[in-house]
Amino acid sequence: HLNDDIAMMAGKDIGDEGALRKSEERVARTYADYGDAMNLLSGARLEVSGIFLDPGETATDQFRLYGGPKHTTILSEVTLPDGATPAHMNEIIRYGFTGPLAKGLLWLLKFFHSGLRNYGLAIVLLTILVRGAMFPISQRSSQSMKQMQQRMKIIQPDLDEVRRKHKADPQRVNTETLKIYRKYGVNPAGQLGGCLMIAAQMPIFFAMFSMLRNAAELRGAPFVLWVDDLTAPDMLVSVFGFPIRILPLVMTVGTILQQ
Repeated sequence: HLNDDIAMMAGKDIGDEGALRKSEERVARTYADYGDAMNLLSGARLEVSGIFLDPGETATDQFRLYGGPKHTTILSEVTLPDGATPAHMNEIIRYGFTGPLAKGLLWLLKFFHSGLRNYGLAIVLLTILVRGAMFPISQRSSQSMKQMQQRMKIIQPDLDEVRRKHKADPQRVNTETLKIYRKYGVNPAGQLGGCLMIAAQMPIFFAMFSMLRNAAELRGAPFVLWVDDLTAPDMLVSVFGFPIRILPLVMTVGTILQQ
């Protein structure tokens, strides 16, 4: 697998001298994905317990060792030495506490890719789906916080007056503040509800992040134009050795416009 990936990465820029540095970066990333091959071979260790032998007795066992990317399709096809029993090696991929959710998102990602044949577009479609599913919660949270801010803006002069008038009596300030809240129908705990609705979305975002970070399927997968590897930073040009990355700039501008 390593040799095939190295040949594929290096072969992308054959005949293009101007892309030599980019080709070298791709090859270096591929080696980094696998780790140093010699260290991998010489540093492997297999521990077996539970075998007891009498003097002069011998025993033979069989093992299958896998060295390669944590690609779910490859791992799910691995069997035990009998060739028939699934080894369930795909379980070695750890997604953290959002495991089941991350696996579901990965299944959707691969499903979209089967139709679009582009993991970049599949990620875009999956993101739209996730954000769309979360939109009612986000919208409700945003409206709740906005209403609270509007009400607080109305009663703020009264609150300031209470603090000024009874600044020497903190207990009286609290009492009068609660009266003002009741008068205008303001529930201070309402802000907590908006925060809880935002927190309810966090497991999905954690699962999305964990899934994309562990998806070996994305290694070397192109998106569009200069974005030719979804597991590496994009680089359109380099100015005095400093890479210009377009996607972070687009994300920054988009975030500012949304705010």
